[in-house]
Amino acid sequence: MKVLLLLVTLAVFTSAQKDTIVQLFEWNWDSIGRECIKVLGPLGYGYAQETIQGAAWWTSYQPVSYTVNNKRGSRDQFKKMVADCNGAGVKILVDAVMNHMTGGSGTGVDGHGFTHYSYPGTYSNLDFHYCGSNGNNINNYKNKTEVWTCQLSGLADLATDTSYVQGRLSSYLADLMSMGVAGFRLDAAKHMDPQNIKAIVGKLTTSPFLTQEVIYGYGEGVQPYMYTDIGNVMVFQGSRDLKRMFESDGIANLVRGNGWGQSWGNGYLPSDKANVFVVDHDTERDGSTISYKSNNNAFNLAHVFLLAYDYSTPTVYSGYNFDDFNAGPPGGDHVQDVQCGNGWRCDHRQIPIANMVAFHNAVQGTPISNVVTMGDQALAFGRGEKGFVIINNQDQPWKAQFKTSLPAGTYCDVVHSKNPSNKACSGPTYVVDGSGLFTAAINSRDALAIYEQSASPAPPTTETEEPTTSTTSTDTTVPTTTGTHDDLVEVNFKLVKEDTAEGQTVYITGDSPAVGNWDVNHSPALQNNGSNVWVLSARFKPGRILQYKYFTRYASGGLDWEKRSNRLLKMPSSGSIDEEDQYVN
Repeated sequence: MKVLLLLVTLAVFTSAQKDTIVQLFEWNWDSIGRECIKVLGPLGYGYAQETIQGAAWWTSYQPVSYTVNNKRGSRDQFKKMVADCNGAGVKILVDAVMNHMTGGSGTGVDGHGFTHYSYPGTYSNLDFHYCGSNGNNINNYKNKTEVWTCQLSGLADLATDTSYVQGRLSSYLADLMSMGVAGFRLDAAKHMDPQNIKAIVGKLTTSPFLTQEVIYGYGEGVQPYMYTDIGNVMVFQGSRDLKRMFESDGIANLVRGNGWGQSWGNGYLPSDKANVFVVDHDTERDGSTISYKSNNNAFNLAHVFLLAYDYSTPTVYSGYNFDDFNAGPPGGDHVQDVQCGNGWRCDHRQIPIANMVAFHNAVQGTPISNVVTMGDQALAFGRGEKGFVIINNQDQPWKAQFKTSLPAGTYCDVVHSKNPSNKACSGPTYVVDGSGLFTAAINSRDALAIYEQSASPAPPTTETEEPTTSTTSTDTTVPTTTGTHDDLVEVNFKLVKEDTAEGQTVYITGDSPAVGNWDVNHSPALQNNGSNVWVLSARFKPGRILQYKYFTRYASGGLDWEKRSNRLLKMPSSGSIDEEDQYVN
């Protein structure tokens, strides 16, 4: 038996927002259940995709019965996984192989004996197609009848046009749904007449979610568009084109003209009917797409693009290390509990990919905007007022000022931060000014992504003390280090910052034009005296209370606020004062 699992999480977003699929290739039931609760839900993944048993990975795609007992776990373990995930707000989708059975004979994992065309208690030799040519195998892919009724690589082709087979397959799906499964991915759907798929699914009392494996081939008799009125369809041409753009033609082409998607022609589908991906278990082995073995960080960068762009439902692939084409998962016949790093790659947990899932969820429904390209191998684009992404696939850094439609604020670069929230950002931060502008330097073969949920106003305050006069300044002065005015108080700021490093500059900002009015792009820099001391003089209205804060800029364009609430300073009625502060890291 072969089953592929898909998990829908609803913990934070609606199901329409959380549509990202993660293919957890060859994981067992217990590991999926734990991952669902501890990782997939919190990260915002929408679905997870899984396979069953077999020392060689492809044996997972040759079912011998429809009992949910296999080397990924027992029926009870499967039911527990579904219950655990549903209890955590995670729905399960199962990928069923309905086109065929096996290509030989033997004994299944659950103890059932079988031969090529006989599966006792399930199918007899009367339940298969025998097309009568080329050993009953497909020979001419331009002939759709042959594709639908002849064998795929010698695998016994089920007669899905007969009432018994349709009923048996429908009862199989219904059994899974009775355990809480929400829908299905249909493996090898290309080799089934779409009318037969409709008949099978039509017998179910509840309409499931469907996505279908229909591989595009130029000039072939069966095309992906034939299946769009049944459900979503996987866009293999999109994966091939991503490889071509990242490795040769240039990723800038992905955002030129109408952009990557249905307008690219053959093999593409309307966005609401498509399922796109960088790589899957087949294509990482045949070399037709980018994989974890690709050079120049292409695997991560392609996933950043996939999750940032606005075309269709995305799938993230997470497999295991392999050198042999036939290699099964770590543990072989006895699939072990997954331990990331112990042969299992767990790419869906990697920061550049994992955090982009939340980006994808946050920007859904927004248009592509503010497109910028640099040559053929660098691009940047916004997602309306929600997010902005930059991908540099060049051999040299890309430094520029970028125009966005984002609200003014401080944003965490989620490609480089373990926590995508500005409140706990462990990576660089960038300040978008009131005009939507920010400056960034992106390293070679790297990316940057900021979005609304990773931002906080610049900067927040937790102070509750009320000033004796309005906190809205009416100052019209600018900072100065010389001269005085009779009606202004001069403040001589002296800041000690113990960890000052080369390339850093310290700034001050606050609720006065004299210190930038909280606009970090118009705030004054302090002067460094050559050690850890920074100084600045500025003038303010007498008697007012100044709210202010220090921040550090880096040569790359990134920004870090000191880790404390806003500072308060009461101005005297006249004269000047010296204010000494210690920078808080």
